[in-house]
This record gives sequence, structure tokens and C-alpha cells, in this order.
Amino acid sequence: MDRDLIYWMPGEPNNVITSWDIDNAGQDCVAIVPPADIEAEDWLNTWDDIVCVGERNYICETMALSLP
Repeated sequence: MDRDLIYWMPGEPNNVITSWDIDNAGQDCVAIVPPADIEAEDWLNTWDDIVCVGERNYICETMALSLP
């Protein structure tokens, strides 16, 4: 496992508090922003921290399942 691997967009995560975020919750969710050019060399580095509001698809981290 490469622990130096980073998928964040440049300048992210930045936890910006938006003007409409009345709870000052910050950005605790991640969006994978589709790149304009999938052929680009760094197409995978498109993670952006976002406000956790509204319906979204999600992935949860959990322990690996051990099968018999």
C-alpha cells in the first residue's frame, strides 16, 4: 500500500466555511469531480472536500470481510 498516494485536487482539502453554512459545519464530505479530459495524466486527482448537504451517493470505509 502506498501511503504517500494523494487524490486531492490542488489546494484541497481546504474546509472552507461557505456564507450559507449557518451551522459552520465546514466541508466534511468528499466529491470526486469528473475531469474534463479523462485521458489527462492526473485524472484520478480530483477529490474535493464539500459540505455534507443534500442527497448524494456514498462509499463507506469499513473493516474487510473475511470469507470462510
